[in-house]
Amino acid sequence: MEIGVSEPATKPKRVFFLIGECSGLRRLVRNETTLPEGAPSVYLPWLGYKKRGYEVDVFYVGRFKQEGRVLFEGCVIHTIPRPWLSQVLTKLPSRNLKMHLRVAFENSALCRSAARVAQTRPPRVVYSLRPVYMCAARRLADDHRACLIKRVFGTVLLYPELTGHKRQRTFAEHLAEKKGLCSPADMTIITNDGSNGAQVAEILGIPTERCRVWFNGIDKTWTPAPEASATYRSRIGLLPEHFVLLSLSRLQWTKRQDRVVRAMELVVREVPNARLVFAGEGGSRALLQKAVADASLTPYVKFVGAVPHKDVQTIMGMADVFLQMNDYSNLGNTLLEAMVCGRTIITWDVGGTSQVITDNETGRLLPDPEPDTVARAILELIKDREKARRLGQNARRFVEEKLPTWDERVNMEIDLVEDLCARRAAAHAGAAAVVPPA
Repeated sequence: MEIGVSEPATKPKRVFFLIGECSGLRRLVRNETTLPEGAPSVYLPWLGYKKRGYEVDVFYVGRFKQEGRVLFEGCVIHTIPRPWLSQVLTKLPSRNLKMHLRVAFENSALCRSAARVAQTRPPRVVYSLRPVYMCAARRLADDHRACLIKRVFGTVLLYPELTGHKRQRTFAEHLAEKKGLCSPADMTIITNDGSNGAQVAEILGIPTERCRVWFNGIDKTWTPAPEASATYRSRIGLLPEHFVLLSLSRLQWTKRQDRVVRAMELVVREVPNARLVFAGEGGSRALLQKAVADASLTPYVKFVGAVPHKDVQTIMGMADVFLQMNDYSNLGNTLLEAMVCGRTIITWDVGGTSQVITDNETGRLLPDPEPDTVARAILELIKDREKARRLGQNARRFVEEKLPTWDERVNMEIDLVEDLCARRAAAHAGAAAVVPPA
């Protein structure tokens, strides 16, 4: 397209999303299930754009055997394989080099796949759903004069490095994320998940007029059905008299479920009918199971595996207390979902939790996550069920009054993007008006 020539006013409403591995969508894109198992903040905007009359193409790079297409609620998901790369990377000794090559390959693969589609169906909007894919997204947006959106679901740039046996992020991982976050975009939209996204944006110099830090939405219709929750309790071996503590998240070391296990050791000494349920999967499951066995807690702790998102309110409904003890980013979907389900929350004052939890009003906000502190809070609520009930009711009232629904949150984002597209088209039309014809 020649410089100074305005875009057609009737440019089709089409949006491209570039994405990599996402645990909540993994089985969906492999045609192993018809519904996502998590990640509503990733896929609900796809459906929102579809409802607004857009054609939606999602380009998903991951461990696939061959290229393919998956249809999801009218959205087309293009699967892009990288099996040979995985075989090569396993032979490299340097984790930094592995990360560098992986990011470069995935950007190239995403760009090639999306460019083929764009030849006949050019996008009006291009999203990078991870900062590391901004290279491919920016090229596509530039080639087709599309609006470029950088979508960030939380950042670990301010996460303190851990030492010892814990897995450290590599320099290449930090560099790739930082480079992507610094890359110019028409708008950067950061989830307010407690990972200090606003602070990171300020440090990196992202213009405030081109950045939004927003809460995720919630489904305010969620009201756990007592019958369904009771059935679930029975199915996993819980009795009506058990006091149930729930931890629902990926099982990984940053979530610090080990703190909950150590607190449980102290709780069962006083309340033998307390039970702890871990819902989720991840690389730390074996370590957690070993910790449970070493502490002789096996009869008191249950691992139920991954929970499809449609079942989250049911499992929330069977819990008396929801626990979240992350080192970082405590304001994820599950905490907000526990609040809208009226659960009693116990968490600690880090990762933005004080934005939604006021101690002894909408939950228990602890000064530290040490096992004895957590155990005392649990025992207090076991002994004072009326207080626990009141805190849960207050939590639900807070999110109903203060937070947007998912529809409101998605429409807010699409309205913002459509305004950007309109201003971009107007700017191009103005430029064309002052450029003399060739």
